[in-house]
Amino acid sequence: MIYCGVIIDYISQLERIGRQVAPTLIAEMRTIASDLGGSAGSKNTPFVATFPDTGSFDRFLAAVTISRFKLAINDAKAALQGACLVVHRAETIDDALFVFETLRLSTEEPYGVIFSKEARSALDSYFGFELSEGEERWTPPLHELCLADADASKLLAEEHSPDGLFAALPDILAKRWRLARIEGYRPSRSVAGIAEATRNSIPDMPVIALQSAHVAARSFSPFTEVLDETLLASIMNPLSAELRSEIEAFLPAFRSAVTGTYADVPDEALRQGCESFLNLALDALGERNAVLLCTKPTGFPAGTVSLIADRLATGRGAERYLVCDASRLPDSWGEALPVHIEAPSPDRIVSSMERALGSSTGQVRNRLKHRFAALCGHRKAARHESGCAAPVLSLLPREVTLFLYGLLLADGVLDAAQTVEFFLRMGLPPGGARVLQDLLVRAGLVDPVDRLKFRRPLEADIIVAAAGTDGVAFVESEYRSYLICLYERKLIRPSLGLLARVGEQLEKESLLYDSIFSDALSARTGTTELPGFLSPSFAAIHRFWSALSRGDRDACEVAAAGDGVIGGIRANTVRGLIKAELAYAQGDADRSAKGAREALLAIGKGAPVKLEVRAHRMMGLSSLAAGRYSEASDYLGNALDLSESGGDDHERFMAAYARAIGEFMTGALVRSLNIIAQASESASRLFRVDALAAIEFLRGRIDLEL
Repeated sequence: MIYCGVIIDYISQLERIGRQVAPTLIAEMRTIASDLGGSAGSKNTPFVATFPDTGSFDRFLAAVTISRFKLAINDAKAALQGACLVVHRAETIDDALFVFETLRLSTEEPYGVIFSKEARSALDSYFGFELSEGEERWTPPLHELCLADADASKLLAEEHSPDGLFAALPDILAKRWRLARIEGYRPSRSVAGIAEATRNSIPDMPVIALQSAHVAARSFSPFTEVLDETLLASIMNPLSAELRSEIEAFLPAFRSAVTGTYADVPDEALRQGCESFLNLALDALGERNAVLLCTKPTGFPAGTVSLIADRLATGRGAERYLVCDASRLPDSWGEALPVHIEAPSPDRIVSSMERALGSSTGQVRNRLKHRFAALCGHRKAARHESGCAAPVLSLLPREVTLFLYGLLLADGVLDAAQTVEFFLRMGLPPGGARVLQDLLVRAGLVDPVDRLKFRRPLEADIIVAAAGTDGVAFVESEYRSYLICLYERKLIRPSLGLLARVGEQLEKESLLYDSIFSDALSARTGTTELPGFLSPSFAAIHRFWSALSRGDRDACEVAAAGDGVIGGIRANTVRGLIKAELAYAQGDADRSAKGAREALLAIGKGAPVKLEVRAHRMMGLSSLAAGRYSEASDYLGNALDLSESGGDDHERFMAAYARAIGEFMTGALVRSLNIIAQASESASRLFRVDALAAIEFLRGRIDLEL
């Protein structure tokens, strides 16, 4: 642990300035420590902030805290009689307090910062420790000095930018066009900055930034990222009740795409539902003359490219698309109106760069100069090592590269709140993230307006090389863990794509089985190829249920015959289910019940909900087929309760639909109607049009009896 202690002579303070100044200073430092992930003791004398020192960001955060404590003491110096900041690395706070007193007595400096030998060793890479006449002299941490006062954001600020696009925006927006492309001068532009300038120019015009992500992890990205609840509310609120109802009917399909991170291409009904939703939403935005700012549109998923292409080709809607970077357009989009922006004079570019470079000197200035030149559109600089990013990254602390690699993984996958939470789980609180973002913005590597987006040119391999093998492994491990956390909170749907990203982790049984069944039982047809990353055991499970879903009896029997490769603690449960579901499909209710009973007996504690629900449902279906309606109702009720507690809408629909049939067969028509409503809720959330059709048929049959 790293302990930062502040020792104040309270008697002297009271003689000089009264009783509140020192407590106010302590309260400020308590806030600083909390903001940067530290914990502060309850005592004010001495005040002690504690930081762990084993995490990847811990020592950096301690260094930032020490610097801010020093600044707070300096600001209060005029009203203080003396305050000493002492830093020590120790196992316990009692050890640290003893060292604090010893070090405090060893110096006559009234406002000194004193590091113990252990603290210097731990923080040596963060401070340039200097000795002057035998005394340690305070120097700010290296991250505060590494860029001097250089700030690349001054190249993007509208009032200082050499980019003529800002001045041309009102004229561009006043013209009649559907698809336009910026040509001529092409620096690295902040799309978020252009959107902000556009809103300032025409406040009532909706402006949406469609930025190509590093990984297109969703089928309709980047619409799935930008159409958040706030924007959706602003789209739908002005609409008529009829049109709002029409959009809401397709909203579950879009939400399924939003939670389908790393999922495969959706089935046809889901794809059409997403397209219908997006078409209606874009129609509504077009009514308000919306502008969509695009970067690297060829990096959009095929579904997004096709959707926009169809709208442009058919003339549907009135929203406009402005491509802001130098990337080429998808061929299917057709011709774009060229909007020429004149390159600024060399003198203006030099002036802007000088302002951004500030008082930096030597190698720092030279490396930043090349990066800033790349951002200003200098072709040679832009093509060299991702726009001369690598030399600039070497100036920054190691923690910056870890943060940057985390941003790379989160791009197009996590929203802003999830990205903050992801870094917090890595040991980086929001206060520490802001420090790293400030450095990256000033270095010209992150967008100053949208601080979770990269400044291109910047390629993934440069970031990976800078983070190093150990750094990449650490961030990857934390990222996989966070994806699993999102799955457990039902914020990401299980899929083979997700499973491929996090890997087969046997201790995460629910994720394994949910992902396997989600793909094998999907409404997509004709998919027979097995993913290569699956182990033989889970490949066999996938092979059987995908064949069952396709209705391929021969393939089912072949897969069932090969169930000997299925291993693990759930092997007997899975084999019982295979026997039960194959027999049921063949019309043998007795053999199906026997297999389901074997599965139930083998379940054991802590089994994945998916397996337990299916075992109970198969017992219920077998009983239903055999005419044992009361027994069927009990088992199907168990399956329904388990699926509800597990939050599994697919199994909830299947169980509720089967139980509704069972209640109908016994004559409990009103109860059957109530249960069918539960099936309808789950089918609607899944946007299972086929299931909704079956439900309506059953509801009509019940109404006929009533």
